[in-house]
Amino acid sequence: MNNEIICPYCGSNKAGKLSPAGDADKFLIVSFSTKRNAVTDSGCTIDLYGCASCHKVWMEDDSISVGK
Repeated sequence: MNNEIICPYCGSNKAGKLSPAGDADKFLIVSFSTKRNAVTDSGCTIDLYGCASCHKVWMEDDSISVGK
């Protein structure tokens, strides 16, 4: 099995998963309410990937589903 990560933007093989600081293993995107100007109690955990060639960053989440 090939674990090489290819950048979806430029096609470079100089891409990889970014590591969160400390003992964390995921990044967190939180939801924000513009009506209340406050962070909500919901969000999702994601993996972040980056490319050393084009410097783009992208997110992935295995739990994404579409529809009901």
